[in-house]
Amino acid sequence: MKGLAVVLAALFVLPMIGLADEPTGLAPTHNERDEKCKGAFCFSGFYKHRYRHLTDFELEANLPGEPADAHGVVGQGLQQLRARIRYNPHKTVSLVAEVDLFSGNLYGDTSSLGSDFLLAPDERLDFTDPLAMAQLRQAYVHWQSPIGVFRLGQQASHFGLGILANGGSDEGHDVFDDPQFGDLVERVVYVTKPLKPLMTGSFADSFLFIGGFDLVFRDDNANLIDGDIAMQGVFSLMYKTKPLTAGVYFAIREQEDSDGDTLSVQAYDAFFQFKHDFKTLNARLTIGAEAAMIRGESTRAMYEQAPDGVEVQGMGAAFQLSCELRDWGLEARYEAGYASGDNDRNDDLVRSFTFDPDYHVGMILFQEVMGRITANTVETLRDPARMGQPPKGVELVATDGAITNAIYLNHVLRWKSTFGLGVDVGFLWAQSVADVIDPWASAQYGGYNVNHLGSTTNSHNLGMEVDAGVSYTHTVKDAVAFKAGLQYGAFFPGGAFEGQDGQKSLGTVSKLRATLDIAW
Repeated sequence: MKGLAVVLAALFVLPMIGLADEPTGLAPTHNERDEKCKGAFCFSGFYKHRYRHLTDFELEANLPGEPADAHGVVGQGLQQLRARIRYNPHKTVSLVAEVDLFSGNLYGDTSSLGSDFLLAPDERLDFTDPLAMAQLRQAYVHWQSPIGVFRLGQQASHFGLGILANGGSDEGHDVFDDPQFGDLVERVVYVTKPLKPLMTGSFADSFLFIGGFDLVFRDDNANLIDGDIAMQGVFSLMYKTKPLTAGVYFAIREQEDSDGDTLSVQAYDAFFQFKHDFKTLNARLTIGAEAAMIRGESTRAMYEQAPDGVEVQGMGAAFQLSCELRDWGLEARYEAGYASGDNDRNDDLVRSFTFDPDYHVGMILFQEVMGRITANTVETLRDPARMGQPPKGVELVATDGAITNAIYLNHVLRWKSTFGLGVDVGFLWAQSVADVIDPWASAQYGGYNVNHLGSTTNSHNLGMEVDAGVSYTHTVKDAVAFKAGLQYGAFFPGGAFEGQDGQKSLGTVSKLRATLDIAW
């Protein structure tokens, strides 16, 4: 279940010690631009425009005499404008500010579905809303003191590969989608090299201790503006060299929502990334993995079997392998992932695990199909005409497009020419760990585990997705990059989406994306 699986923003490794992202072909990431900018004042940012066209598919089984509900959001135009400023008044001090401006849906179809519980509902951008016009992402001071690094202020929270805490700016991983949100925290954190006073050498220089305290500003589990108070303490050990980055951490989160519900959980995470260059082949091999577990308890969900709340226990992992042949402009990426599921949604133990919504594979299955079906389930369960009094914590059923209850394989092959042309091809296959359960449909069919079409299919096969894209990038004096692209994906649902008696299924879902990017 979405919210209960997220201690996520507790993961806190600073960009200065996090994994360095490679240039994406559009432009370097903000952190890379900061590293390349040697002046006292640096200004960077990007503008993105997206048009997407999505197949209109049914969100639930129609009752006798009633038409089935479809999502209705077929064509839509979106934009995102982000600007970042870094000022160094002293060689040991940096002031950083980052803001999103006029970012959201500009035109096309809209929907009120999930308007009060989704991170990004299909509503039109409101230019009269100050939060829509300008959303502050980061504003902090960074001080390189004689005894370590201190950082204070609002910061994006990102750890490891980003399956738990994701800062929403990892452009390198998302080939067929874009990060949108980012976990934001009011944070004070201290980074030091504890072995330096005891020993010399590269190991002491590479071994780091990080400790901090957060008040969560916004993530997919809490929103400070809405009155949710989430505080967390974090501790981590990290080893970082040029070829290898590895780290572990422990995080404790205590949260009280605006309605009085509580969440008390701990997160354990470990990750590594290793890079090796084959100079004779001008090639690079990159291997990375992250595994996480959360445990705790919450009163955000209560059932007949759990009148005092539920226990939380979930596990997730991702493994990435990449091989680049630079002379050929080729890159092959292989990825496998796991997010635990829950076959019994009514007992006192929540076993499911949810990746951060900004960690994407493919562009249709998790983001569109699972995201829209689960959001519709929540709306149905909250409809007084259908359910009367909805069960407590029903909003947590919505996935917000995140990966959950799944084992997946995701392969991407990329080619980039020397003159700016790029071609990407992707293949995604996924299977659910537990049954694909729709709580509303299950209630209508005697409590059995059935999907959103009312089928008791025993299949866990979610299906496969094929994606392809072509793009062209042009850079002006290594200062401004322009990129235009066209992407198309088709999702072929598996047995988990079959209808009753095999007579009805979700059907093939396709998605077209036209992209325009400007980065500086």
